[in-house]
Amino acid sequence: MSPASTVSAVSGPYLLSQLVVAGAERDPGASAVRSGDEELTYGELAARTEALAATLQGLGVRPGDRVGLYLHKSVAAFVAIHGVLRAGAAYVPIDPFAPPGLVADITADCGIEVLVSESRQRRNLTNLAARPDGAEPLRAVVGLDGPLDGLETVGPDTVAGASGGLVAPRVLSDDIAYVMYTSGSTGRPKGIVHTHRSGLRYAQQAVEVYGVRPSDRLANSAPFHFDISTFEVLAGPLAGASTLVIPEPYLKMPASLSQLLADDRSTFWYSVPFLLAELWARGALAERDLSGLRWVLFGGEVMAPDVLAGLMGLWPGARFSNSYGPAEVNQCTFHHVAEVPAAGEGVPIGRPLPDVDLLVVDPDAEPGEPLTQAASAGAVADGEVGQLLVRCSTMMDRYWARDDLTTRAFVHLPLPGGGLARWYATGDLVRRRPDGELEFVGRRDNQVKVRGNRVELESVEAVLAAQPGVEHAVAGVVDADGNQVLAAAVVPSGDEPVDTAALLAAASAALPPYAVPHRLVTVEDLPFTASGKLDRRALRARLAERLDTTGAHP
Repeated sequence: MSPASTVSAVSGPYLLSQLVVAGAERDPGASAVRSGDEELTYGELAARTEALAATLQGLGVRPGDRVGLYLHKSVAAFVAIHGVLRAGAAYVPIDPFAPPGLVADITADCGIEVLVSESRQRRNLTNLAARPDGAEPLRAVVGLDGPLDGLETVGPDTVAGASGGLVAPRVLSDDIAYVMYTSGSTGRPKGIVHTHRSGLRYAQQAVEVYGVRPSDRLANSAPFHFDISTFEVLAGPLAGASTLVIPEPYLKMPASLSQLLADDRSTFWYSVPFLLAELWARGALAERDLSGLRWVLFGGEVMAPDVLAGLMGLWPGARFSNSYGPAEVNQCTFHHVAEVPAAGEGVPIGRPLPDVDLLVVDPDAEPGEPLTQAASAGAVADGEVGQLLVRCSTMMDRYWARDDLTTRAFVHLPLPGGGLARWYATGDLVRRRPDGELEFVGRRDNQVKVRGNRVELESVEAVLAAQPGVEHAVAGVVDADGNQVLAAAVVPSGDEPVDTAALLAAASAALPPYAVPHRLVTVEDLPFTASGKLDRRALRARLAERLDTTGAHP
């Protein structure tokens, strides 16, 4: 059952567009966001976001429009998120390292006409003016010095001069606030649409459950196109806390990252377990004073018990929590770690957040089958493995322009008093323990997590199989030198050997960096089960045996 009755609601604004203004009214001199040598108070952040929002309005941006953010992590990116929200539009964060083709696909798919970017992305912006037939054209880029063929550009100085010109937009809580894109099973990215209602409720729950205070200093490690970044982006301003935006280079240098956290006196950390494992292994943590950390959150993939044990021993003053939830529902469960799991056991994903109901059902049942008759028809007994269904106030509205995916994602179940309730079918397999907490068991499809990023294996396979000389391609996650990496096997279509370098180049041009296979091998055939299905377990074993560093992707 949901513990909502035991947790009081957080007071404050009812729209995400009001977070920064409320923070400035509460304490204009308090630190809001910082990165490198730049730091803004809430008063300064309010002024900067107002200027950007006014600029966007001057370009014709209205409530409901989607504005793309093609920026590296910085104070400017934080400003851009809240500037778009204050304009009444929805922000669409795009991986700053994504290949230009993928950026074009996302901007076209989401109907983005105005993009906020920076001069260092100029080279990647040159091909965005042309759009597929029928798509609305990209009209303007904000934040770019100098002209760009086919596009109107607005420089930073012009944006700064727009301060004071904002006309308060009419925004309702059910209006869209942001769209997060993730990989799709056909290679086409899919946009997860969240409203002001779902995003704000997540921020409220995060503040409630983890006790975020105005004095807290949040360390933002996640890219802004990754859903867990909303903890710092939304919950931080709601609580009046200060956020450190960690530039991308630090995330590849664990020792420098740990020094940054020590110098900053960060109190909150939230990341995928991979980054914590990197800090533990190569972060020189014994030499750092990180006693300021009071809460360490992790989620997005399975945490290694030995890493957790080491960090808990090193930071005894911090609480540790496993935070679970697909991007479609933000976060929906939590587990406060009291002790490290025994050998062979995983860290539970825990119990529901406020306003969250969970149901564990027959893992083989499809939406629209027995589950539409009664909730009990597909439910499994405690201790048995089933698919997790979620009903909550933080749930997405839909997938952008993908009614087919939206229909398949939701299950409609009868309510006790009549009517139907909409549940999100996560595709995650879980088991309920005797104490009521949930354990993650695996997936019922071919979706995997690579360093916390969601990857649909079919999207990787589709790109590889489309290349000349390839008859079949299969991808999977395997263990290589103690690390979980994405690998792929290809079957040649003829007698000529496959050009692995060309395949990896094609994958790099079509897929986000985390979805490009780290290792690539050639096989003569693929293993199948007795029923004629691809035997992915056997293939992973074969990949692990055949991995060759000559096929590694740097």
